[in-house]
Amino acid sequence: MFAHREGLSRTREFIIFVTLSVIGLGLNEAIMWLGGRLVGDEWYMLTKVLATTLVMFWNFFSRKRWLDAG
Repeated sequence: MFAHREGLSRTREFIIFVTLSVIGLGLNEAIMWLGGRLVGDEWYMLTKVLATTLVMFWNFFSRKRWLDAG
């Protein structure tokens, strides 16, 4: 599904991977904070499902865009 991009060193690939992961973590935290503010703590699990889903798509498509050779 994912192939190593030619001309991209393993070190640079790792740095991009970590950067995209940190952005995903920030998105997760922001969505959880915003969800807690908007819908309250009683909807915590629904907010977590939404955050997980959005960050999952972020992780897949950002890695496909910046790390995949295809």
